[in-house]
Amino acid sequence: MEQLANNIQGITFEQLAQNILALDGSMRGLAVKAINRTATLRNWIIGGYIIEYE
Repeated sequence: MEQLANNIQGITFEQLAQNILALDGSMRGLAVKAINRTATLRNWIIGGYIIEYE
């Protein structure tokens, strides 16, 4: 945490805002990928149940 504080010292408010937006975008992208993987796995499992039922 101290290293993060050292990296943030001396930056402008605009740079801070840009860093936050970049982090938000990166994390949002990772969340979307995780949700897509989970939804795909769910759909495959549901499809397997349907195939076995038929």
